[in-house]
Amino acid sequence: MSTKTEISILGTTLFGKTRRAVLALLYSHPDESFYLRQIARTTGAGMGALQRELKQLSEAGVIQRSEIGQQAFFKANADCPVFQELSNLIIKTFGVQTENRRHHRSFHLDAGAAQQGTTGHGKTLETA
Repeated sequence: MSTKTEISILGTTLFGKTRRAVLALLYSHPDESFYLRQIARTTGAGMGALQRELKQLSEAGVIQRSEIGQQAFFKANADCPVFQELSNLIIKTFGVQTENRRHHRSFHLDAGAAQQGTTGHGKTLETA
């Protein structure tokens, strides 16, 4: 069995599909915050499973949850005692393939957001 296959199996065994997608998104952009629907669209995860994972990960201190008005935002918790180790594990096990998929989806999301007059990150575009 190749090393690449072994790493892929390791990632699949350690993390479920939704958790893998959430951690890959948040830990590949540790300085950015994402809102619930943005995470759902980017990862392709179902809303129920996504809400469960976000709740569990935030309660464990792996991610941070913050609110601005009525909107909840999530980001990787850089103060988590295992932040660096978890970040390295995510990159080694599934980060690259998930990151490529995320960029593909992000392009489509940003294009759709531009049509709606937003940046895709909840900010309104300035028009001339």
